[in-house]
Amino acid sequence: MWAKLHGCYDRIAGGLEYETIRDLSGSPGYFFRGIDDDTFEKIFEYDEANYVMGCSMSDTYDQALAEQQGIVPGHAYTLLSAAEVLDINGNTVRLVKLRNPWGSGEWNGDWSDQSPLWTQELRDQVGFDGSRDDGIFWMDFNDFKEIFGFWSVNKTIDNPHYNYIMMQSNYRTISQFRDRYKKPDFHLTRIKVNKKGMHTFAVSQFGSRLLPRRANYKYANVIAYLVKENQPNSLNGSTLIDAKITRQDRDTYIELTNAEKGYYWLYIDLEWQPETFRWLKKDLTFSVNSYGVSEVEFSKDLADQFDQVEVLDHFTMAYVQHHMENETGMVKLAKQDFKDIFVYEEENYWKTGYNFKFIQNNTDSQVFIMSHSHLDYKNGVVISPKMQVDDMIVSRSQYVFKVEPGSFKGVYSKPYTGYQRGGQANTPKLVDMSQIEQLMNYYQQHYDRYNLVNYNVPLITEDILVDHKMPDDREEVEDEGTAPPVKSGYKPADQRKPMVKAGQQKKVVVPKQIVGPPKTK
Repeated sequence: MWAKLHGCYDRIAGGLEYETIRDLSGSPGYFFRGIDDDTFEKIFEYDEANYVMGCSMSDTYDQALAEQQGIVPGHAYTLLSAAEVLDINGNTVRLVKLRNPWGSGEWNGDWSDQSPLWTQELRDQVGFDGSRDDGIFWMDFNDFKEIFGFWSVNKTIDNPHYNYIMMQSNYRTISQFRDRYKKPDFHLTRIKVNKKGMHTFAVSQFGSRLLPRRANYKYANVIAYLVKENQPNSLNGSTLIDAKITRQDRDTYIELTNAEKGYYWLYIDLEWQPETFRWLKKDLTFSVNSYGVSEVEFSKDLADQFDQVEVLDHFTMAYVQHHMENETGMVKLAKQDFKDIFVYEEENYWKTGYNFKFIQNNTDSQVFIMSHSHLDYKNGVVISPKMQVDDMIVSRSQYVFKVEPGSFKGVYSKPYTGYQRGGQANTPKLVDMSQIEQLMNYYQQHYDRYNLVNYNVPLITEDILVDHKMPDDREEVEDEGTAPPVKSGYKPADQRKPMVKAGQQKKVVVPKQIVGPPKTK
């Protein structure tokens, strides 16, 4: 069955055990490179929780020596447990218990089955007989740390519930995909958790092992923000739960060890790679799923009902509040030019997914205006409102926006490989309401001229040559169908028969923005 799902036996040979356990059980799986002293405590903790663990030999350890010691190079072992014991000299020894899935072939060094370091008392203490070659053995953690370089865990629970929905990118033709830097895509779902307890939410992509081994396939980078809803059916005043940024991982997890019953909102932004589109074409689909103690209900993708900038305002509000209140250092408060005007910035945009300036206007009657220019701006895009609005004007490397009294607003740019924002020129103003219309009209006219003269060059240099290796829409067009089933003989999208052209996208509905100043510390 497992081979049939993947199309052939070749695609399931080797690989990483935590991905297979994830696929079979739904449990979140985590992979770790490198083993240090802190790893022992983690293994002990995960053993107490009855999680499933695995490990494999380091790439740098001598393979011939490993074979002499009874360890198989390039082989996955089950990591069963950990223990601390006192040896015959009264010294504390940290031990780990492993199993060779073959059922035979064991470590023959210190603390192996017939090692003289064992006493009957110690064997009784850890429940180890060691009288037969069954693939199960103990070894000193220091030896384990030297020989094994990779380990993983799947956080399995008893009687779990698994729920999911499928979502699809709006990049369904080659021309749409090439414009992805000019028209960022995002996704949004409202989640109902029916019971308090452990829940892990995940964004899961089409697995590389479902494709031929020769496929140069890459996973998308993922930005995922989860907030707890505090006002009915609204993002206003929500609380940040977690934010995760992953780089080309199949699964992106947000783990809640004790999630409260109620509603949550999940924001997702995927940076699709040219290699992904080349193999999947218009089938850029992914799942949003939950593994936990109760059934979870996902709404459909709500992104087409919202403006991305408005949604980011509410998620960033929660993000800023969380990190400022907890003094994590992830958000900084810029120099204050005006009383009651607070400008927050991210400390590291590779950890937040966006370079942002978030403005909180706590004045009673004055409007704050920020005019900003990136000099030598490269490999980034300022996220614009989907529809023209009178409070924000955006060009390629400039923007101006206003923040009304008692409200908040942010501006966001998305960095890509090679991102450079160069020098920055800010012109903040605090003006009376009577001056707003005239000032915004001036900026609009200025930006219109500036765009026409200077910005007829490609927006992003990253992957631009790779993109142009793909055929254009006249050579191959896509249809409205769903992703093909994976089966033996599965072909990538660029080897399929031409299909009919896709229909137009849905009309965007932008709801009225809800405003309300955040708490200040």
